Amino acid sequence: MKNPGFPEKLAAGGHLGRRALLMLLLLVLAFRPGLAADAATSPYDSLRLFSEALFEIAQKYVYAKTDKEIIYGSIRGMMNSLDPDSAFLTPEEYQNYNRGRNKATAEAGVDSIIRDNLLTLTAVLDGGPGAAAGLEPGDHVLKVNGETLRNLTTQEAASRLRGAPGDNLKLEVLRNGAIKPLKITVILQPLGDNTVSSKIINDSYGYVRLRYFNDATPKEFAIALQSLQKNGHPLRGLVLDLRNNARGSLEQAVRTAALLLGDKEVSPPRDGRRVARKPSRARSENSSGRPRYQRPP
Repeated sequence: MKNPGFPEKLAAGGHLGRRALLMLLLLVLAFRPGLAADAATSPYDSLRLFSEALFEIAQKYVYAKTDKEIIYGSIRGMMNSLDPDSAFLTPEEYQNYNRGRNKATAEAGVDSIIRDNLLTLTAVLDGGPGAAAGLEPGDHVLKVNGETLRNLTTQEAASRLRGAPGDNLKLEVLRNGAIKPLKITVILQPLGDNTVSSKIINDSYGYVRLRYFNDATPKEFAIALQSLQKNGHPLRGLVLDLRNNARGSLEQAVRTAALLLGDKEVSPPRDGRRVARKPSRARSENSSGRPRYQRPP
């Protein structure tokens, strides 16, 4: 909805005039009683504050901005204030994001977030191209193929690490403790479908490695549990290795956990409170509702 006071175009003034207008805008936003941030004590006050700020920007900012640009920018800032994994995508950005995901058949095998304005690796998947090239969790990617990564969302930055099989990504990486940035070349490859591996340790302990979660993980996990319990020796314990596992949805993780928890309710904590959820179970792999693995006494 357009504010009737919004101009379609703002007249372009000289450099001094632009600076004066910008200073005026900052002063208005900072000292106008109606725009004082601490005066917003209810949702209606907050909306009025937002509306007045929108009007002042449209009227007095030095460059012409459309209503859509201002609104999208405000939503983007709101999402970015939540956490590094939250982002706002415009319809065009969302289409491009999905197009890139569907087109790309290979990746670096890393998960990342934007932290302190740097693309930071949160996980390097076992057996992936990134691990083979020597990338480590905590690495900061400064450049990809000579392009400096600036002012990107997490999704935009992640798209730079996908492509066609065999593509080379020449990365400039800042690593904690290193004197200067490292130059690392990653050859993009498909990750493969297997997300679960297992083995027996000391003839009595089961070990299951969960590289990441996807729709196939619950079934693979169920097969791994069955295999471990048929090794000929009773299991004295089970080790779940979730290190560097930062990929997948909550639903995929809940379906996998249901193989151990059965019908027990899974409720993720939120701001110190527990949010009620319906008991989630991996129906196709655990239709009985009983745990597939029972901890020995």
